[in-house]
Amino acid sequence: MPGGGREGCETPLDCVLCEIYEELNIHVDPAAVVWGKQFPYPDGDRWFFVACVDEAVANTITLGDEGQMWGLKSLQEYAILPNNFARF
Repeated sequence: MPGGGREGCETPLDCVLCEIYEELNIHVDPAAVVWGKQFPYPDGDRWFFVACVDEAVANTITLGDEGQMWGLKSLQEYAILPNNFARF
């Protein structure tokens, strides 16, 4: 999943949209973000966002300067990952 730290006065949403572009080379319209949740941590809050985008977007993903790998997962596959956010 794309992730990273906020720069300057970025909002959490601005941050994730920037990280998605830097890591996956795609632009996600802020209107496509349908859910977000803040998770408090002692060293700083973390956020998790969900966006609905056309599946054709997957065909345009190319790793950007910071991306290491990517893949698509079904909800069932995601649910059994040991570090999914649904467990927190």
